[in-house]
Amino acid sequence: MEFEGTEGKWEIGECVVNEFGALGLSISSENVKQLATVWGVGGYVERAANAHLIAAAPELFEAAIKVIKWTDENISKTEFAVLRQAINKALNK
Repeated sequence: MEFEGTEGKWEIGECVVNEFGALGLSISSENVKQLATVWGVGGYVERAANAHLIAAAPELFEAAIKVIKWTDENISKTEFAVLRQAINKALNK
């Protein structure tokens, strides 16, 4: 299992405004200024929470991979089937 997306730390970048005046938060990486933009109708607090979750995705993914590898070696495979399926979905497998 290996992540094939944008490498490096992801961070919340600038506030952006679209052509309709809606505010969004950009997600940036070390190599990509605007990797993604988080829009939403729930207001700034919801957009910020979503942006923080997305920015943490690479670290969460890496931690999940480590748990899967440890689990495969130490715990019954059926105990973490849901997590394994989610990882495979993220990897488009």
